[in-house]
Amino acid sequence: MTEPIPLPTGDSPVRFALLLQTYGQGPDTRWGEFLEVAQDAAAAGFAGVHVVDHLYMQTERIYGSRVVGGQPDILECWTVLAGLAASTTRLWLGPLVSPVALRNPVLIAKHAATVDRISEGRLILGLGTGWNRPEFESFGFHFDEAFSVRAQKLREGVEVIQRLFTEKNWVDYSGDHYRLSQAPFWPKPWQKPRPPLWFGGGGATIRDLVGRVGDGWCPAAQHYKGFTPQVYKEKIEDIRSRAEGAGRDANAITPAITFLTSIAEERREALEGCALMRKRRDWSDFALEDMEERGVIVLGSSEECAAGVWRYVEAGARYIILHIMPYDLAAARRAIDLYARHVLPQFA
Repeated sequence: MTEPIPLPTGDSPVRFALLLQTYGQGPDTRWGEFLEVAQDAAAAGFAGVHVVDHLYMQTERIYGSRVVGGQPDILECWTVLAGLAASTTRLWLGPLVSPVALRNPVLIAKHAATVDRISEGRLILGLGTGWNRPEFESFGFHFDEAFSVRAQKLREGVEVIQRLFTEKNWVDYSGDHYRLSQAPFWPKPWQKPRPPLWFGGGGATIRDLVGRVGDGWCPAAQHYKGFTPQVYKEKIEDIRSRAEGAGRDANAITPAITFLTSIAEERREALEGCALMRKRRDWSDFALEDMEERGVIVLGSSEECAAGVWRYVEAGARYIILHIMPYDLAAARRAIDLYARHVLPQFA
């Protein structure tokens, strides 16, 4: 067994990871092409590869991709993770993030335990509330309009998952949203007592959950029109305060963040790589300079991208997840190479 690269905590060296673009590549894209990108990331020194967990993404969110005949293609997250687990040896792997209200916590627990065993202990279990209402409704899933209800489902779901992972006997659970009656759950995950639990989102509800039970915080900056390094710093300090209040080691929580990034030899080329961002309605009133300032995107030459990442490292981030633009696997491989040669060494 090959040990994965250690996950960073509050005062550890910075690690980089890749968000593997599993949607919008065209429905005929071979699995081997996705796998080659992940293996490139591993060879380049990246610590992890993560995958979005959606049944579909609206076309306007697949800007820069090849949507063929109006067909927004996407691979299923946990199946991809199982394939990566069987084909890599050191990478951390995980969903970014699995929506408990859409997936059901029992199924998430079973998927997670299986992938953790296939990978021999390299799963990071990213969890969230779910936000994509059209996705829920298109496939006949109920979407709770009130965030408070989705947050309650997440809290209960985390309790269910933890108990399935750790209890030696059959599991009973009775909550407002989930019920288990003498549920058998074997085999348990490879990692003991369980895989790391990371949470996406930036609100107080999520921060409280990270502080009480989480092992990592992994917000996607682009979902919130970004947040400045100062805001990120304030939020991670709040999480640590909540962890200390719960009697936990606050420094053991991994502070992560996901950025869009467009990197090239020259800034002009990088700008071309993210030009189609303007198609998203929620970004139509932002200049690219605003997006850079808010942390939506790290953009430019290698030197500029390194400087953009440093702003958040100085604010406390230690696990940087790169969502490469344009959304094209060949572009991802070029960007991985540039980051590996010119950016990662600055954070070693």
